[in-house]
Amino acid sequence: TAGDPIICQGDTVQIEANGGNLYNWLNNEFISDQTINDPNVWPSSTTTYKALVSDVNTCEDTIEVIVTVNQLPAIDAGNDQDICFGDSSSLNALGDAEDYSWNNDIVNGELFQVNSSQEYILTGTDTNNCVNTDTVNVFSVDLPNIDIGEDLSICIGDSVQLNASGGEDYIWSPNLFINDINISNPFVNPITPTEYFVLGTDTNSCSNIDSIDISINQLPAIDVSNDTSLCYGDTIKISAN
Repeated sequence: TAGDPIICQGDTVQIEANGGNLYNWLNNEFISDQTINDPNVWPSSTTTYKALVSDVNTCEDTIEVIVTVNQLPAIDAGNDQDICFGDSSSLNALGDAEDYSWNNDIVNGELFQVNSSQEYILTGTDTNNCVNTDTVNVFSVDLPNIDIGEDLSICIGDSVQLNASGGEDYIWSPNLFINDINISNPFVNPITPTEYFVLGTDTNSCSNIDSIDISINQLPAIDVSNDTSLCYGDTIKISAN
């Protein structure tokens, strides 16, 4: 024979018997051909293959080939993840392999930015050079479309109600001249031009931001006539400009 081979689970190996002209392998599972001297075999566990070998004189002998099967390393790529677009995540390999590698240039345990939904493949190799793989899906979740509307102008001293949409929860900034920073529709009354930002978060815990500029119109300068006195029943002309 050509020796007793060692393979990894799931691999195929060619075994060989020599010295005869007729061969009959006694195993009938995981073997390509029981009647040739060099069949391919793919046992799932360590197996002894026996062959009855006959020569031209019909003399017979039995040979054995032991195929040792090393089990694949147990590896785990982790659970699928839902990540908000643009946020970061990491993939962490688990198992009893010696070396791990990820596709798509992912480094095990290091953060990477999620910009699209992808399947990541983990490859683990053990000390017997047996290789196993596992996969994990990282889904990119769309950000909410947060909208406050168009920029506004108000007169100094006035207030205006802002209305944000697209989220479930809101936080406004800056916390100046605003009646509540945690609602969708606060009132603001800035005294100088101010840009307000709102961070909106949806039911997936994904957040996005929008802003609005509030410009301030000064009040007109009003000039009226000077104070004066008059007798009862008289008339006087007053003016404003």
